[in-house]
Amino acid sequence: MSHLYEVLARRVGTWRADGYPAADFPAIGEIFEWASNPDTGTLRYLRRPQLRALETAQAGILHPKIDDWRAMVDCVLIDPDYDGQVFRIGLSDIPERKTDLVAGRYEVPMGRDKRTVAVKLIDMLGEEVLTTHPLPAAGS
Repeated sequence: MSHLYEVLARRVGTWRADGYPAADFPAIGEIFEWASNPDTGTLRYLRRPQLRALETAQAGILHPKIDDWRAMVDCVLIDPDYDGQVFRIGLSDIPERKTDLVAGRYEVPMGRDKRTVAVKLIDMLGEEVLTTHPLPAAGS
């Protein structure tokens, strides 16, 4: 059985040998190629451990591709009439099981007056993001 650091080292070594392919971010390969002098193979600005750490972080190994953003969200909380000060939960979407996902689409009824809806997302790491969205009055 291989240790994680051994598996990562093999994968990063293969990625390096292949010329650092990164279809979404082709500049990454250029940056890593520039790190070494092509004539001597010596590093220009970084020490070897620094380069290895950067390679490992950028290899896509530690950054899995997530096909559905909802897989990263633990819950969605909505304040349908946010006053800018206090977040009052009017709608919550908290999956019952770990394998369930949040719905990702929500309907907020129109009010008579212009108002602001606030949406709070809490991800798997407990990080929170709050966004606000002004809504016109009904019939506007």
